[in-house]
Amino acid sequence: MDFLLVLLAAAAYRIPRGGPGEDVWRKWIGAAARFRPPGAVTWATILGLSAWAWGMPPLAAAVIAGLMWIGEKPGYSQWWRGESVGDILRMSLRGVLLLNPIFGVIYALAFRLRNKLPRYGDVFDGWTSWAELASGFVTASAIYTLTKVLF
Repeated sequence: MDFLLVLLAAAAYRIPRGGPGEDVWRKWIGAAARFRPPGAVTWATILGLSAWAWGMPPLAAAVIAGLMWIGEKPGYSQWWRGESVGDILRMSLRGVLLLNPIFGVIYALAFRLRNKLPRYGDVFDGWTSWAELASGFVTASAIYTLTKVLF
């Protein structure tokens, strides 16, 4: 069950970064629906609920969810402009907010492999999708590990 929650939190990490577009949501749930999950709030909530399910006290899980939401607020355009070492360092520094100090390395590797990474349907539609999934997995794994060690 714990591993499934880590995977859910990792997959939900795609939502704040654009995830499936509004047209994809409309296709999935109907043309009349104008539903689209509110990005960072959705991911932070799933991560906070997962931390609580893993045994973290409710207040600590709420703090983690809040910190993850705040960590999502800075935009990415000023952090990632290509595959330069400076970008990798800036992205990794930004990743510390998300308990993911290899954030920049993940993005740089996905960018380098961008033409080799497969595309699957509406969700995995490019290299950033894979970077987001890997980054979400690292963050969710870090929170899972912290929960088991501290609580």
